Formats: sequence, structure tokens, C-alpha cells
Amino acid sequence: MTLIRVCLVGDFSSNPDEGMRRFAVGLRDALATRAEISLVSPMSALADIKSVSACRPQIVHYLPGPSPASLMILKRIKLHLRLCATIATITHPHFVNAKLIWRMLGPDCVVTFSPTWRKYLSGLVTRARLIPGAIDLQRFTPVSELRKAELKNELRLPQESFIALHVGHLRRGRGLSVLSEFPEHGIVPLIVASQSTGQDRGLKSRLQASGCLIQDRYVPDIEKYYQASDCYVFPTTADWRSMDLPQSILEAMACNLPVVTTDFGCVRSLFGDAEGVFVVSRDRLMEAVSKVTEMRGVRRTREAVSGNDWPQFADSILQIYGETLGTI
Repeated sequence: MTLIRVCLVGDFSSNPDEGMRRFAVGLRDALATRAEISLVSPMSALADIKSVSACRPQIVHYLPGPSPASLMILKRIKLHLRLCATIATITHPHFVNAKLIWRMLGPDCVVTFSPTWRKYLSGLVTRARLIPGAIDLQRFTPVSELRKAELKNELRLPQESFIALHVGHLRRGRGLSVLSEFPEHGIVPLIVASQSTGQDRGLKSRLQASGCLIQDRYVPDIEKYYQASDCYVFPTTADWRSMDLPQSILEAMACNLPVVTTDFGCVRSLFGDAEGVFVVSRDRLMEAVSKVTEMRGVRRTREAVSGNDWPQFADSILQIYGETLGTI
């Protein structure tokens, strides 16, 4: 069987400690045995188109963004390799919402997590496909109360406390300051902060002074922190500070954690009706988490992401590759 030759453009560096990197690595691994994969960084694709053409790809799939620059790179690749299909995934849509840019630079296909973005793009690009995210359901799993207690001990977390977890950037615009209110209500906020995107030291100091626990080294077994926690909190409102479908929310749901989140990206449209997912305004996060502390044991969020595993995502992506190649 001849495998499709695919060039994935993205950040595949070691220690994937933020959402877009984990998404890129997850897709790479899911396709590893099902396509002939080559990897190119965005900077290499921008600096030298030969780094892409040397792979002889049938598909060039750009993962981060899209931004005007990434769409221009795909357009340039298309002009240089006319028989190659170009695909962009909308992981971070804040950067491109101008219809003229999409009409001029739109790739052969756009993959999005969001029904809203699919509707927006349907009249602007040749093909817009919806696939609502992916998660490793074998790695991110619920654990028993006994195992949770063991993990709290292993990770040096307060055993009897209700722990509200957040995973991601320790930067302004992420909305993390609201977590400083939690200790006053007997809730321990735990932040597992990425290193690769830099950290706001002033914000870090203020959060720690208020009683927040912060883990800011790279954690290869991040699933343990989800499994040791009692709730996941996503306080971000700025659309430029996270993926349209935050990978951390999927990871938390796969571990069957209750999720309290702002109305961010496409979370409400995909999971707003899921039992255990609470979409609230930022000023009501504390109130919502307090209610969650009273409903320990009521956790059914994993059911809502049971169809979001990487093998199924890879099936859908390969189907999109085949459809796109059939029309160029």
C-alpha cells in the first residue's frame, strides 16, 4: 500500500509544554504509521521553500496559526509545487479574520475545531472541514480516590484540600489573577506553567503570595497533575492567549474533571451542554468553582470527549487528505 507523503509544518521540539506543541506532536504520532511523514519548522518553511520541496510532499499541512505569514507560506508552496495540496489548521484563529486575506491566500483546505469558523470560511475557501479536537484517551484517564491520594502525596500537594488546576502560559492576558481569590474560599489553585513561552515574574510572585501553588518546570507526565486535582479552571478571555479549543480543557475532561471555564473559543458550542462543564463569565468563576466543591463525585466530562481520540482524528485527517488530493 502506497502511503500519502505529508509534510507537517509545526513546532515539534522536545518538551511540548503548551497546547499547540502538544497538538502538533499528537498529530505527528497519530499519522506516523499511516502516512509518509516529514517535519518542517515554520521558520524553515519561511526561510527556504526547498526545505519543503525536498520532502516531495503530496500534502503540506500547516499546523500553528493561521496567520497572514503562514497563509502566504502555503500560497508560495502552492505556486512552487502545483500538484501539492495545501492545508491549514485553525488552531489559533485570532490572527486571521479578514475575508480578503482568506480569498487571496486561502489554501486548498482548512481544518477547524469550531462550527462558527467553518460557517465563516465556507464561502471564502474551497474546502472547510470540521474536526473537534483530539486527545490521548489512553494517557489522560480518570483515577480512583485512592490513586488520587497517592498522586497528591507524590506531587507534594495538600492532601485534604480541594485543588483547582490550570495548565498553560503564566502570562498577562491569560486571566490568571482571578485565581488569587480562591485561597480565601478554602480552594487551592495549582498552576502548571509552560516555560517555552516565557513567564511574567511579577504575576508569578503575586499569585504565589496569595496562596497559589505554581509548578514551572517541564512536566513530562502532566496527566498526574490532572489526576491529582479536583477541578479544572480556564479563566482566559483574550482570544490571542490560547488555542480556539484549548488542549488543556480536553486533557482535563479526558481525566473526568469538572471544568469551569470562560466562554472561550468554541468550548461552549462543543461542550456547553456536557454534564460537568460550566461555562460562565470571568467574574463568576469563583462562584462556579465553589459550587463544584459541593458536588464531589459528580464527574461525567470524559463521556463528552470519548469520540475525540487521536486514532479517530487521524482517520478524519487522512480522509480530508484524500478528498483534497482528488480535487487539485
